[in-house]
Amino acid sequence: MAKIRTFSVYLLKEGVTINEAMKENHGLSRLDNNSCSLYEHNMTIYLSEARFTPPWWKNYLGIERDLSQRQEGALVFIPCNIESTTRIFVLTFGMTYHKLQEGSYEYDFGLRATLNAIDSSKIKATETVQPDNAKRQRMQSPTADTLSFFDFNRDQSIIKTLAGKVKSEYNEWFKSATGVNSLRITSSVEVEQLPQLCRQLYDIYSNENYRQTFPDLFNITPVKDPLVIQELEATLIEFYNGESCENLIITIPEMLINPLWDTFRYTYQRNYSPELSEHSVFSLKELLPIADSMAQFKKAKLQVLDEEQHVIKSYPLEECFVFDCTYNTMHYHFCDGSWYCVDERYIQRIEQTIEQGIRQAEDYGLPFYQHQNEGEYNMAVPRYDSSYICLDRSSIAPVGQTQIEPCDLLRLNNEGLQLFHIKLGTRSAMLSHLFNQAAVSVDLLLSENESRDKLKQLLEGREESSAVDRKNFSIVYGIVTHRNIDDGVKLLPLFSKISLYRVAKSLEIKRIKWSIVFIQKQNN
Repeated sequence: MAKIRTFSVYLLKEGVTINEAMKENHGLSRLDNNSCSLYEHNMTIYLSEARFTPPWWKNYLGIERDLSQRQEGALVFIPCNIESTTRIFVLTFGMTYHKLQEGSYEYDFGLRATLNAIDSSKIKATETVQPDNAKRQRMQSPTADTLSFFDFNRDQSIIKTLAGKVKSEYNEWFKSATGVNSLRITSSVEVEQLPQLCRQLYDIYSNENYRQTFPDLFNITPVKDPLVIQELEATLIEFYNGESCENLIITIPEMLINPLWDTFRYTYQRNYSPELSEHSVFSLKELLPIADSMAQFKKAKLQVLDEEQHVIKSYPLEECFVFDCTYNTMHYHFCDGSWYCVDERYIQRIEQTIEQGIRQAEDYGLPFYQHQNEGEYNMAVPRYDSSYICLDRSSIAPVGQTQIEPCDLLRLNNEGLQLFHIKLGTRSAMLSHLFNQAAVSVDLLLSENESRDKLKQLLEGREESSAVDRKNFSIVYGIVTHRNIDDGVKLLPLFSKISLYRVAKSLEIKRIKWSIVFIQKQNN
């Protein structure tokens, strides 16, 4: 029986030579022609020269014996003639992949080849991430299964890796595959077959079958190629230095615990901006008029101040930018310090769904926002329109669960009870939380008698109480913004759109109507 071995394979970008692919001070030694049989097959090998060192746990455990270890490694470069050009593959052994120059290899080779190679009914493991909150999830199946078994949000999650058994037509070359930048495979091929294997891998990588097999997996993809990132950063800086900064938004990259922390300032090189009630690019440019590189945005900070003007939170500006742009006909999104490529058709589908749910504040009789915080606004609305009931900070959570608000405002109309959820600002993480929170609340009201009883108690003595058990609920998201509310869906960060789209589809399945209204914030 042939021995199964594990290989990690990279594909260099077209035109990149072996010397260009290796870091300047790589510290590896090239074997000469007399030291290895690989040269008979037109391969080039570099070896690491690791020193013997004691393992860290020797002294930690107080072991007196002389223990030492070293990790050997190698890079094997395999040139292949493909379609009238030469493409170079790299096999990495040990930790030598760190010696490859960033930007020298195809960053989608591993994932794309995996998606094309594996049998869609024989997936063993997945790793996903949600860019709006950086939530990561790894799932593994005891037996090979379809992608539906792994139950991830296709509309919100990014597939980082897949692992599984390959299609039967590839069994001659390798048995299983997984990968991101590099492709990791198990194979029984002998050394003289490696060039043939690499040509087979290139054929797999270069086809488009994955788009039919996994149509939704490339809606959002993280950008990892440093050369592309360099161009995108240059675009962001150009927008920053221009007169119009409409595509560049500054936001806090997390939810703030205390809603009273509503004062901000910028700091750069020990200089401070005045205290601000709104964080905007224009106020930042008074402190940093021109930017030369992204490094400046890493050094500049957005600081959050409490009621006594103490610094509570401090964030690098790079992590606070939200930016959209087009590069080489592709749509890119920047948030939380990372770049993502987003399929344009996917964006259009999301925005069309959201636009169908947009209503005007006047449709609900909601007043302008000219209050100190959300709580004051929620209490003021019933005084403005008596058909509203303020339920802010109340709870319908069953015993044993944390507090869950039914809504901020409630109103009865001909169709049933409208549940209004109000949020000041358009920060991505905050809005994603809002959309999900509303969905959780209405799920409780639909499924839990205890939650409905608690809501009826909150509404005791009013007509609205008797309507609870009819379970005719609808959700209204009220988003307060100082920006032009006529911009509609453009006011929402990309990942907030994705979150709302996912929640909206879920609500529609449950036949729960939803809408979104933008409420104009006026200066006090």
